[in-house]
Amino acid sequence: MNKEERNNGIIVNVLGEPYEIYAVKQEDAPHLFSNKTVGSCNRAVKEIVVENFPDETHSAVRSNKQALHDEVMFNEVLRHELVHAFFGECGLDSEVDSAFDEEMIADWLAIQAPKLMKLFCQVKAFTDAEMKSFNEAYEMPNKIIED
Repeated sequence: MNKEERNNGIIVNVLGEPYEIYAVKQEDAPHLFSNKTVGSCNRAVKEIVVENFPDETHSAVRSNKQALHDEVMFNEVLRHELVHAFFGECGLDSEVDSAFDEEMIADWLAIQAPKLMKLFCQVKAFTDAEMKSFNEAYEMPNKIIED
């Protein structure tokens, strides 16, 4: 998500359900960021919120390395929350089966997704139609992304 999309939000399709994604500062929504969390997926209202860090007022003194770290962290948290949305929409959430460690699997997928995508692309594990769909989704993030 670019800066404008983070501020205005976007809508994505998660297994047929529209989810709104927003980035907010911690101080603007402290109830969402308790216990050191930096993201939230509310399946009841189909909403994902990710902490929009860093605070823009400090951006002038931030190094490029720190800015890159923040972008990577934001994207990892966003992927993590999207995984929770997928779990919920397909019935695999932690409320259904206590033996299912949703947090661990969501973390694993969020961290490993870029590596898996790179590997899948290297071995051409996607059809041309799937790759076209990925590219279209990547190029037009402001629109509702279809399955």
